[in-house]
Amino acid sequence: MHENDIDIFCISETKLDSSIKVLNIPGYNFIRKDRTSSGGGVGIFLKSTIPFKEILLKSAKSDQGNIESITILAQIGCFKSIVISCVYRPKFSVSLEDLELLEDYFTELSVLRHRFYSCGDFNIHLEKTNLTFVKKFNSILNKLNLTELIQNPTRGDARLDLIITNDQIPILSSEVIQPIIPTDHEATLITKTFRISKPQKCAFKFRSYKNIDTIKLYNSICNNFNFNFNDSQSLCSQFDIFIHAVKNLFDSHAPLRTKYIRPKETPKFLTEKTRILKIKRNNLIFEYKFTKMLSLKYEIKAISKQLGKLIYTDTKEFYNSEIRLKGMWPVVNKFLKPTLTSKSHFDADVLNNHYCNISNARVDVPCPQQPPEIITISSFKLDVITSSDLISAWKSIKNKSKTAQDQLGIAPFMIHSIIYYPAVCSALTYLVNRSLTESNFIKNFKTSAVLPIPKISNPISPSDYRPISLQATLSKLTEKCAYKQLIKYLDDNQLLYKHQYGFRRGHSCEHAMLSLVDFMQKQVDLGNVCLLVSLDLSKAFDVIVREFFVKKLSWYGIDPEFFKSYLSERMQYVKGENGTVSITIETKRGCPQGSVNGPLIFSLYINDLPLVIRHSLAILFADDTQLCVTGKPNDIDKIKSNLISDLLAIMDWMKANGMSLNVNKTQFIVVANPHLISKIGQISLDIGGSTILSSDCLKSLGLTIDSKLSWDAHITNMCKRYHATARSLFPLKSLVEPHYLRLIFNAYLLPVLNYMILVWGSTCKYNIKSVDKLIRKTARFLLNIDKFEPVKHALTSQLSWLLTENMYYFNITCFVHKILSGDCPAYFNNVFCKTEARVMYNIRNKDELYCPIIPKTSYGLKCFSSKAVKSWNLLPQSIKSTILYKTFKQTTKQYFLTNVS
Repeated sequence: MHENDIDIFCISETKLDSSIKVLNIPGYNFIRKDRTSSGGGVGIFLKSTIPFKEILLKSAKSDQGNIESITILAQIGCFKSIVISCVYRPKFSVSLEDLELLEDYFTELSVLRHRFYSCGDFNIHLEKTNLTFVKKFNSILNKLNLTELIQNPTRGDARLDLIITNDQIPILSSEVIQPIIPTDHEATLITKTFRISKPQKCAFKFRSYKNIDTIKLYNSICNNFNFNFNDSQSLCSQFDIFIHAVKNLFDSHAPLRTKYIRPKETPKFLTEKTRILKIKRNNLIFEYKFTKMLSLKYEIKAISKQLGKLIYTDTKEFYNSEIRLKGMWPVVNKFLKPTLTSKSHFDADVLNNHYCNISNARVDVPCPQQPPEIITISSFKLDVITSSDLISAWKSIKNKSKTAQDQLGIAPFMIHSIIYYPAVCSALTYLVNRSLTESNFIKNFKTSAVLPIPKISNPISPSDYRPISLQATLSKLTEKCAYKQLIKYLDDNQLLYKHQYGFRRGHSCEHAMLSLVDFMQKQVDLGNVCLLVSLDLSKAFDVIVREFFVKKLSWYGIDPEFFKSYLSERMQYVKGENGTVSITIETKRGCPQGSVNGPLIFSLYINDLPLVIRHSLAILFADDTQLCVTGKPNDIDKIKSNLISDLLAIMDWMKANGMSLNVNKTQFIVVANPHLISKIGQISLDIGGSTILSSDCLKSLGLTIDSKLSWDAHITNMCKRYHATARSLFPLKSLVEPHYLRLIFNAYLLPVLNYMILVWGSTCKYNIKSVDKLIRKTARFLLNIDKFEPVKHALTSQLSWLLTENMYYFNITCFVHKILSGDCPAYFNNVFCKTEARVMYNIRNKDELYCPIIPKTSYGLKCFSSKAVKSWNLLPQSIKSTILYKTFKQTTKQYFLTNVS
């Protein structure tokens, strides 16, 4: 228990202004209620060593106006609540109605279940114990188990000013003192021991891996991992034997320990000298509020100046010591990305039921038939893997060094520590091969642990929590071995839709938007109009029908048995607070979240969606779908009807596949030359009884596309995001060393500018200057350069930063190198050609590129094809002939830093 002395000081009948004031001074709280009638008022002074964190005012008064009060609910620290109530009753005679109202008032305070103190001038002469009203009042206190603390007369011989409390802890002292504000009432100071309960301890289980002896570990593996596995045993029991052996191994070398910890408060990094000086300054400020002495003002100013220097020194030393101890990124991420605090808590079973209701919706449609466009040429079945394949699969899994244990009691670090030993690797290879060849994904791997993370600071409903599914470590390893074989078959046979950019190697959301914008710029250059629609799918990953997916695998010649076992009997439970766990519920639909194969399953499930589209170009990134249909301006009605036809076909496909389109969140814009946009005006699409109006901008995958493709809106939003990030980083300048600060700015600010720069980098010079201004301003801040001094040389030489235009051309040349190396999405294979392919003899510029289209307008000049050819041809031959991408990127960056103005 924490113990702190708390002083409660009550004064009454003071001449004050007619207002309510709450003065917050660190360490002190003065709450004052003023009255105009009778010229009286009440006040309370509360002194505590624990600062208040939260104050809630609540007024209560009778219909007759006999009693007024202010109730202040103050959260002290983070452990206990206390209610302070100020009461004033101006009448000099007490009625039964007054006593009944007081009884109701104290009953209401008692229901709050917090410690409370009701202080003030009650005008009840408690010294006259023989009066009926006094007896009645004392009986109310006894009935509610309340105590009256003041035992001394407060006005002459009368005891009128009272402190009523439900706190039964005895008072330490009681004395009459001179009030701070002149009054005809005496002031009584009551001192009590204020006890604050410590937060409840939580059990935390962990293993200490730091002191493991690798030689002893190797000897234990050689002795204990000689399994006599045979095919007569069930696969589930064999996996259980392996898991049990791993647990026993680490129980002997890194035993599981239980530690009971309490939630920690915010670290108090101020030294004792700084804290003492801060308390002294606060006391002087409080004294100055009432005395207004000029000498105190000057003393406060001098102490505040000294205190500021001490706080700066203590804070800087704290953060630098934390960085040296824990590393830079853990400290910086904690400083910049505080976790969301949740004041509203939901039962784990309520959350689990909410999530499972989405995944267990009834399916009322039959399984769709195979489209005639899908022709099966080859077949695929999972094959056995080698030990090297297993190691390769494990290396491609993320977060291999995490020490948190999964549902089966296995941490990724445990597998990472032993998988490279031959005995462990051969045992795991055998188990995974049995799972793949027998198409048996064991039941223990099908249970997901869901961790609810609040989306907002104070969630009020289950939908305000984001479910994060955690899968077993060995489950991910088995999935990865299957994934590598399946994705190779799909890529070799080009079975995935060519414009599906989600969850594919060498594909990104920037590539999706670049291909879409390049297509539209070329169409606008030809004088055409583009209608662009961004579709919103409702709960896409959670509602796919697993039986339909298993059927669709056979469309592509894939043996579905393993994935049928993988998707059947999936279970999940929610991990609540303080170790609480919900019941386990089976889910019937959806991709397993947090799994390796989940994204690929979804991509295959919607792989036949583009086949129903007849008139539009469909660009997909997982469940984000963009449709673009083009045509001549005079044929706008035909273009619109073609788009509506495709949208209706998509809605029919979704209905047949158990999914739905959220029409209310679907966005739609017209992309064309500015004069054509003004001529066409706003148009609408009528789909399924809903009307979608065209807007000026459309946001998809973090890119804001405007009707004129000027990128004004996107750059404005990007600059705002850059400013917000930069402002959060500026305080770090005085806290961390300069080289740490540069690394932080590189990690947090440059990605904001680089995101989608291949798309918006061809914008006008005015927007380029706006972004350059941000870069120069940040460089001046980091390098301590004055506002009007030149910064460009220091920008490139000391920070190795490029200005916007050079950054754009640098990124383009790097992407062109990938295209020429064949490591790019299929769309970009024909955006430009090599000069040597046009001529039959050697010429000087045979390694240069040329654009297959001849631009007619500025839109054609800004399209990716034209910009890529221009940037590549300007590079020196020595750089263009570089084969390795990493080397090419380094030499190109240096070229733009030194040679390009």
